[in-house]
Amino acid sequence: MRFTAPATGTFNIDSKWRIAHAAPVVWGVFRNHATLVASGSSTSAGNGYNNALALTAGETLDFVIGLTGSGYGGATTGIVVKVTRQDTSCPGQCADANGNGVWDQYDISKPVDKCANVTCSASDQCHDAGTCDSSSGVCSNPAKANGATCTDGNACTTGDSCQAGSCQASGVLGCDDQNPCTVDSYSATAGCVHVASAVGQVCATGKA
Repeated sequence: MRFTAPATGTFNIDSKWRIAHAAPVVWGVFRNHATLVASGSSTSAGNGYNNALALTAGETLDFVIGLTGSGYGGATTGIVVKVTRQDTSCPGQCADANGNGVWDQYDISKPVDKCANVTCSASDQCHDAGTCDSSSGVCSNPAKANGATCTDGNACTTGDSCQAGSCQASGVLGCDDQNPCTVDSYSATAGCVHVASAVGQVCATGKA
């Protein structure tokens, strides 16, 4: 279990071991993955390492526990660690790293939920609202089922539907009005456009 200092300061460490074995359990606290800060052994649940440490931003503390003789990490036990930050600008324990006057507490026994302030919404008409990954805070982006209704924004196309996450048309409008005296064309905004031919323009009625 690892704690990473979010800011430079003095942090109060309050750790408790949950031991489910009759055999002695060893525990250790390592700074920056390597330096042993403290260690001990116990046969019952209770306090582990409790102290104040000055840490710089980014420094880590690893809390490990295991059965005697198997090294750290071999026991099916639990560690509850809570870390609070002291603010040296006021007496005792007061403001947190942000200086907002709130006594901040980091419970590293539980994964940090990075989705606490995240709202997942659909990225476009051919995607559904995703779900947030609590470990990264990133929303998924699931595509709607093929055939879901959509509009591609082009008035000249027909049969719009979602296909593999994008809106695609299956055809185009038939704009031939069968009038030899008009010029037929497409407009993406208006659809079919029929403009009268110039006066005197030769045309055929189709009659003999």
